[in-house]
Amino acid sequence: MLHANEDYLVVKVTGADGSQSSSIKLGEGEVAETIELYNFSYDSFTYEVDYEGNTLYRPQGEKVYGPAKLSIRGNKRFGQGFGYVVLKISPVVNKIKQINGTVMIPNESTNVEISIEGSEDLSTWSTVQPGQYSGNEGNRYFRVKAQRTN
Repeated sequence: MLHANEDYLVVKVTGADGSQSSSIKLGEGEVAETIELYNFSYDSFTYEVDYEGNTLYRPQGEKVYGPAKLSIRGNKRFGQGFGYVVLKISPVVNKIKQINGTVMIPNESTNVEISIEGSEDLSTWSTVQPGQYSGNEGNRYFRVKAQRTN
């Protein structure tokens, strides 16, 4: 649900596979969150996030923390695509921040649950157990999730 007192951006993506939206600059302490997704003909979207020259590709819908530049890429196997993404830009409200692909937990009385998730396709994620993972198992991606518990 959209609220009149919040900041929203509507980002358009159009064109062939790999077409990219214009870049959105997120300042320190800002987070971009996907509110609505209108995908008329792309197979999927990927978020391209630039942290001061380090470019990461994230699954669509994932929150993006600043400072960073965010753009959205349309993935289309054949032909042309067209879609819109509505983003809400707001200040980070909890004390856990993501900076340049790392998670910072402040030195305060904040209780945080840390978990590791794995994926083979960057869109379906599940919690994984600690251990060793062989490169013979195919592509495998990992991410660390920090969530405030109090």
